[in-house]
Amino acid sequence: ANPGAVAALLRPGAHLVLEGEATLDLQYPGSLVMRVTPGTDVVLPERPGRWFRRAVAAQLAMGEISVRTGPDLAGGELDVHTPAGSALVYGTLINVYHNGELSCFCLYAGSAHVHAGGTDLGAVPPMMRTVVFTDGREPVFGEIEPGHLEHMLQMESDQGDVLGRH
Repeated sequence: ANPGAVAALLRPGAHLVLEGEATLDLQYPGSLVMRVTPGTDVVLPERPGRWFRRAVAAQLAMGEISVRTGPDLAGGELDVHTPAGSALVYGTLINVYHNGELSCFCLYAGSAHVHAGGTDLGAVPPMMRTVVFTDGREPVFGEIEPGHLEHMLQMESDQGDVLGRH
């Protein structure tokens, strides 16, 4: 009901728990756009520095986020951590999902490199996904999950070209 009050609370580095049925889009001007879906528990990344502190991180404890990085993050990186693993992303459109048992890293475009349990699982190819499990099972590699793809593309459609990529 009061976007100004919400915006004042949503600072880089804030802990956000999104309850109910609301979806929230966050813009880091020039650097990234993030869509947070209902039921998500995430610590937002800090704002990337211009020349220093170019690497930033988000902590996804539960739920789903879609992220598009922008030109101001060029030369920098975003590391998305979950309880099961992490993805180092840059120049990308990615969806990260965690449900307590697994983390799914679905890559639409760009670059994402997944790590889990101290092991480098390698790059996720575009239109593919890597799934890692909290119980130590072997990771699963496969085609992008259709629902996650839909969420990313919907965010892209809704946000237009706010990052000035085209």
